[in-house]
Amino acid sequence: MKKLFLLVAVSIATLLISCDDSDSSKKVSENSIVQACTIMNACDLNGVEINDCIVDVTYMSKLDSNSPVLLDEVGNLDLNAIISCLANSNSCDDAKECEKKYLGKERTTTECNEEDFVKSCDGTKRVSCNYDEVTGKSYIVKQDCAIKNNICVNEDGNTYCKDLVPAECTENFSKCEGNIEKECGIEDDYIYYDEKDCSLFNMECVESNGKADCMPKADAAVCSGFGAIRCDSSSLILCYFGKEISYDCKDMYGESFECLEINKDEIKYGCQLPELAIECETEATCSGDILKYCINGETKEFNCKDNGYSRCQLLTSEDEDSISTCVY
Repeated sequence: MKKLFLLVAVSIATLLISCDDSDSSKKVSENSIVQACTIMNACDLNGVEINDCIVDVTYMSKLDSNSPVLLDEVGNLDLNAIISCLANSNSCDDAKECEKKYLGKERTTTECNEEDFVKSCDGTKRVSCNYDEVTGKSYIVKQDCAIKNNICVNEDGNTYCKDLVPAECTENFSKCEGNIEKECGIEDDYIYYDEKDCSLFNMECVESNGKADCMPKADAAVCSGFGAIRCDSSSLILCYFGKEISYDCKDMYGESFECLEINKDEIKYGCQLPELAIECETEATCSGDILKYCINGETKEFNCKDNGYSRCQLLTSEDEDSISTCVY
């Protein structure tokens, strides 16, 4: 079950790619979602068990990628077109070409040794050595940080993509510009920059003792406790420093979202998709050429051979995790 608090974490988003902008307005079918997850597993593009992948991708297909909170986590991607592209790929080469073109991820055929390989930057590209479950070998992979307006940074052997820092961040500051909280921190060669729009959460930016923070408005209702306390229609009400703040789940994440009582892991309320409320307790299995998967608590079948694969097979990875999926 997918739950949201103030931010959305989308782990598979970096594996999804857009092939045809003309499909951007189309809604993807359940079958397309299964096909997208199947090719990701068959080509070792994610390693996520098929049922978990189906839930994640179904979830993402309902996201509003233009929502302000989602932009940082997902980027301004057309998720439905991305899923459709994977579903229409006929080979691992197709899927990898999409990764290269739209995500800046290039999986080379140059073999490498993970133990000896030193990660580095090649311009804006992060160069690493990744193991491929399909071939059982390791290859050099280049990830272009520029695809999300990042730069590649190599610090003492730690190579990563880093946000671009605006020109104004030349000295330490924490300030409000209207309702925008801005913070710049510089220590030796490390520069940190962040900004938040306080109005997204119906708060205001307040400066106190040289520090800017998003805080509840002065006339906000008084409350006790901390965190989500109730739903008001589609709005999630939270208690923050003794005052109520709120935001509409539909405005923040998309029209499919509702504010629901969830009563799990000490989180009582949250924004989520009601369609994903039923979890699957069993993993996918193979029955001949048939892949039996689960969605919304219901077991369904996907014929691997009829969809261009050679068979359904239980695959065991290097770390002995096993998944059932279609294979070429």
